[in-house]
Amino acid sequence: MGAMAGQIQIQNDPRGAMVEFGRSSEYWRSRLRALGFSGAYTLAFEAAPVSEASIGNVGLRPGTNGAVDFVVTPAGGFAFMVAEDALDRFLVRHVEGRSSNRFTRGLVRCVFTPARSLARLLAAEPPWRRPGRPL
Repeated sequence: MGAMAGQIQIQNDPRGAMVEFGRSSEYWRSRLRALGFSGAYTLAFEAAPVSEASIGNVGLRPGTNGAVDFVVTPAGGFAFMVAEDALDRFLVRHVEGRSSNRFTRGLVRCVFTPARSLARLLAAEPPWRRPGRPL
């Protein structure tokens, strides 16, 4: 959930959507913005007026909603996003360069970058679509 929320922020960020995994400060700034958005998304999901806690599933009773929810989701999501970016750059692009089969290319994109694919679906776009990279 943390990675998917971060990917929503990235795909809506004109500066971060096209940046590729690497050591550049632009890449890391965009991913840290996504981490911040993921943290805000988690807070809203867990403790906002209309949230998981307000409808009585979690957090209604003291002790059922812990700091783990607010730390692990964004931090784990951040790690998952960076891992997906690395897989996209080094594995997915490698397969795309060797295959002309559109089905294979789309499937590899969806399987190895699931949070990005889910964020695309939530934006009512095909899950295999990537900005600047036709299938």
